[in-house]
Amino acid sequence: MGGPIPDIALHFWEAPLYRIQDEVSLSYRRYPTARHRFDAPGGQYAAVYANDSKVGVFGEVYVNRRRRLGRSDADRHLLELTPKRPLPLVDLRDDETLSALDLDARIGVGDDYEACQEWALAIHEGLPETCGICYAARAGGIKTTNVLLYPERCSEDLSPKDLGRLGELERIVLTAADRYRLTVPFLA
Repeated sequence: MGGPIPDIALHFWEAPLYRIQDEVSLSYRRYPTARHRFDAPGGQYAAVYANDSKVGVFGEVYVNRRRRLGRSDADRHLLELTPKRPLPLVDLRDDETLSALDLDARIGVGDDYEACQEWALAIHEGLPETCGICYAARAGGIKTTNVLLYPERCSEDLSPKDLGRLGELERIVLTAADRYRLTVPFLA
């Protein structure tokens, strides 16, 4: 990544997003070092990851965890985040945006997390009006979209709704287990 972010069209996200987390309200914090795809390399911003499918989010969270939900995951919550206004996002699913940024689809599904983190930081710093990035889902399937939100810019613009603990959401969890070949001991 070199130079300023070129002029690109933003995507305005209006649909609900889904997130699995330990608390019933939206939670986030800054980490001193990056842990995930679009995290801040040095803690410059907090990152909230979500998926546009309440089933797809299970693939994104658990496929890379050996496709297993532990017994303690029964107490985690499925949160629905509904935007109160259209959220401006950089759309890394869009060919014109990828071309303008001199990127390709690997930014959303590849393994070069350091490059992803550098781009997310450049977007955060270079486009202060954006609330995040939408990108192709890696494990949730081609029909779903992941979203990274910069929550310090948009948490007040999200209406979080707790859909329940995973242990109480048998239909959704079993649908996800079938789709992504997940092991779910707390529903056995």
